[in-house]
Amino acid sequence: RLVRMREVLKLFMERFQSDRLVILLQITQTVAVVVGMAHVIACLWYGLGSMGERDDSWVRIDQLDEASLAYRYATSLHWSLSQFSGGMDEVTPHNTEERFFAVLVFLVSFITAAMIVSELTSSLTRLHLLASHYQRQITLMRRYLMQNRISDRLTLRVLRNAHHAIKEQQQTMPEDRVELLGLVSEP
Repeated sequence: RLVRMREVLKLFMERFQSDRLVILLQITQTVAVVVGMAHVIACLWYGLGSMGERDDSWVRIDQLDEASLAYRYATSLHWSLSQFSGGMDEVTPHNTEERFFAVLVFLVSFITAAMIVSELTSSLTRLHLLASHYQRQITLMRRYLMQNRISDRLTLRVLRNAHHAIKEQQQTMPEDRVELLGLVSEP
């Protein structure tokens, strides 16, 4: 299901023409994957702590077996999410099985967290690069207009026109700017 969902999201993102929107969707997808992983880990953690009649499980020692289902789930999810940032002291493993599970989850979470930070950093950098090129052009235009003592009213009109021109340019892609067309159009 997850593989199919990833393919559907990829097809969905290919429909968008805005690079910014695609990057934001990728960030949202990354966050959704983390929440999904945390949910599965939380369910496994709670299942491990509540199975059988052991008195040395985290559920029984922390006296959560009588708490509401929502509170037990929230506690498990809290524990699960905290593993992505190094763990927590509030809920801890109390037997060998829980300890092995906690170690395994910590290792997987550590590697996953590193990959997620890398992915988010890359996405935010791409987002910044997209915006910075045009912002730099607007700043240069503003500086040029100020140095040449253009009136504030005319400066405002010119900058509005520049913003409009940039938006128009982003919506239409001239053929000569797409290098790959030369590769795929050749017989």
